[in-house]
Amino acid sequence: MNEESQKNILKTTKIIFQNREVKLATIVDNESKNIVKGDIFNRILSEEKISIGRVTESTCIKYLHRRVKIIKKEHTNILVKTCNNDKRKKLGCEKPSSSSSEDSKPLENFFDLPDNVVLVTGEPGIGKSTLLTHLTIKTNKLKPKVWIVRINLLEHLREFSKCNEDKKPIDFLEILNFMCQVIFRNRLGKEDKLKITLKEKDNVVYLKKCIANSLIEFELNLFLHFYNKREMIFLFDGFDEICPYYTDIVIKCLNIVRNHLRKHRMWITSRSYNEINTNLKEGFGPSYEIEHFSNPQIENYLQKFWESELEIEELNSKNVMKFLKFISGKSSDRL
Repeated sequence: MNEESQKNILKTTKIIFQNREVKLATIVDNESKNIVKGDIFNRILSEEKISIGRVTESTCIKYLHRRVKIIKKEHTNILVKTCNNDKRKKLGCEKPSSSSSEDSKPLENFFDLPDNVVLVTGEPGIGKSTLLTHLTIKTNKLKPKVWIVRINLLEHLREFSKCNEDKKPIDFLEILNFMCQVIFRNRLGKEDKLKITLKEKDNVVYLKKCIANSLIEFELNLFLHFYNKREMIFLFDGFDEICPYYTDIVIKCLNIVRNHLRKHRMWITSRSYNEINTNLKEGFGPSYEIEHFSNPQIENYLQKFWESELEIEELNSKNVMKFLKFISGKSSDRL
């Protein structure tokens, strides 16, 4: 196949990237077109739906836009359950001090904040993980060439435990190998691992060895190409979930990702526990606290939720307010 034919295929054929249909040329450029080998070209030409970089999306019909701000904190001690056992420990819980909403920033995608490393904190259940899901969907629409990798830290306690037991220095290639395992985790099964070898030369990471089918090899090579081109965003969700046992090892990993020459945007979420956030802020700077919903936002959310879940045809703000007052009155009576 000559070069002109290859260019035409890249411009006209489509592929599923991060759950969104895009032209192949969107994710494969002149530098990476050599990784689209014969078997992959044949599958694309036969109009097979090839999916790359799958992400987990949930419906956002009930999502309410969030705002964050850096604010002063008050500290109170609370009792929390630590990871994987029954021991309990006192941690300082950060509470936002009062300040005007004019200081807050709306969030619609991962580029709304200028920081390369963003710490997002908030109380349990305030919507940190939901925020990441929403921003992923919006960023994919805004910048379809960005590969977003989400790591739910709690799912990888076994790997962190092994690192603690081995007590060996961790290098960047090991962490990048771990990232590769993460993107295929749901397809291979939790117990299976990719058998790959990564190498780095002249600050470029490449796949030296891969025992897998051609589609997985294609996706891995494309993943590394995105990494080398600095077209990735790493999301580390639930830092508080791995504390206190794996705090040090995870912070080491985060520092390695941040300090490597191929610097990518990185977001970290955690509950607002003072002891935990102190560890994060010392290495990555101040955090952005998610603001609580206002009363109008709560009413808006309830209306969307009831319309979606209860299939009530005639539902308006007046009905919502009546029901809220009724619930509030019942709650007060019980108190």
